[in-house]
Amino acid sequence: MDNSEMRQNSLSSIEGKIRPRPEGDRPATELRSQFAQPYVSRSQRRRRSELKIKLLKIALGSLIFLFSLIILIMWLYTSKLSAENDQISAEFYKQSRQLTATTAALEKLQGEMKTLVQGRLPRLVPLEYDEAISITYKYLRNIIFTLIKAQGEITTEYRVVLQNDTLSVIRPEVKILLFDHAGIQIGSAEITNMMLTPDEAVLDPGEVRSYSGSIELFHEGKPHYFLVTAR
Repeated sequence: MDNSEMRQNSLSSIEGKIRPRPEGDRPATELRSQFAQPYVSRSQRRRRSELKIKLLKIALGSLIFLFSLIILIMWLYTSKLSAENDQISAEFYKQSRQLTATTAALEKLQGEMKTLVQGRLPRLVPLEYDEAISITYKYLRNIIFTLIKAQGEITTEYRVVLQNDTLSVIRPEVKILLFDHAGIQIGSAEITNMMLTPDEAVLDPGEVRSYSGSIELFHEGKPHYFLVTAR
C-alpha cells in the first residue's frame, strides 16, 4: 500500500469520528428519560391537588361540626333560660295572687276596724299630716298636724285656728286627743288659760287666732285618729 492510500484511510477514520450521529441513532434510554419527566411532574401536581382537596374537606367538616356544636349549646342554654323564666313567671303570678288576696283581706279588716272605732267613738276624725282639716264645732275652725323629725326623735305638732262668731268674749279651752288605728288613746295636748298670756287667753267677738304646740305621746304607736274638744 502506497502512501496515498494510507492518507485516505486516515482521513476516512477521522471523518467517521467527527461526523455527527443521525437523530435516529440516539440511545433509547435518553429518549425515555426526556418523555418521562413531564409525566412525573403532572402526577406530582395531581397528588398535591388531591391533598389540598382532602385538607379543605377536613377543614370544612371541622367548621360544620364546630358550628353545629355551637348551635346545640346555644339551644340548650336558651331552653334552660326559657324554663327558668317560665318558673319565675309562675312563681311571680302565684305571689301576685297571694299579695292581692292579702291586700284585699287587709283592706277589709281595716274597714271593719274603722267602722268599729267610729261606732265606739263616733267623733273621731282620720288624721292627715300637713293638711288643714276642717272642724265646725263651737269656735273651732280647722287644725293642721305636722310630723317633725329631729335628732332621732319624732314629734307631732299642731296648729289650731279658733274664731269667735259670737258677741261675747270667749276664753278658749281646747283639748286635742290622738288615737291609734284600734282607737286607743296614745297622746294629748291642751290649750288652757293657765298656759296663755292675758292677751291670748281672751278671744274677742269676731276675732280669729291660731294656737300652736306639740302633742305628747304617752303610748307607743302611730296616730291614726284625733279628737278635738272645746269648752
